[in-house]
Amino acid sequence: MEVEGIHPLLLPYLQRFLRKQDDKSLQKLKSEVDEMIDGVPREAEYWRAVRVKIGEELLNWNQKGMENSQKTKMVFETLKNEPLKVNTTFVKEITFGKNDTGNTKKEKPEVQIRKKMRQIHVNGKIETVTEGIQISALYSNFQGKVSYQIKKNEKNLNDSLLVITASEKYTDFQINIPNKSIETSVRKGFVCSLEDGLFRLHFNFRN
Repeated sequence: MEVEGIHPLLLPYLQRFLRKQDDKSLQKLKSEVDEMIDGVPREAEYWRAVRVKIGEELLNWNQKGMENSQKTKMVFETLKNEPLKVNTTFVKEITFGKNDTGNTKKEKPEVQIRKKMRQIHVNGKIETVTEGIQISALYSNFQGKVSYQIKKNEKNLNDSLLVITASEKYTDFQINIPNKSIETSVRKGFVCSLEDGLFRLHFNFRN
């Protein structure tokens, strides 16, 4: 199909050239073409046609970006600036699959606790340090929901109890967390995610 203003023999070469450019290069080309349209009236028809093709490629880039963002696996919830309350669920229940109420036998999740977590992320010359506690729990053949609560520890007032609960198929487990760590995490944020039966919980102290 002939595009008005561009010779049909040149069109395939133009399309191949534009497909090799990224979105920033296409935006720059579009600005240059806009100047050409304003500068030379007798060539305006040609450059308008070129601008149409650039616009098509920019649209393709935008669609690819939207598809990639949908494929990116995001954490389920990030909590910041929430007041610390006793017996309050910080993260809502995360549903995953269907509840298996027919199996009364309880399984123990495989729990890994890294007491200290320190990660340094380098972005150019800027370093970002994240410190905290990372907890991972693997629920084999998981079907159900996961939630956690922070409760008051009656036996030790300096600590709080972190209770992680899954469906009836799995036993609950609880961990002692220093109150100071929880209070700092409330200001810095919690990050909770669930993927393929692996439940991860991060208490961020510094970010």
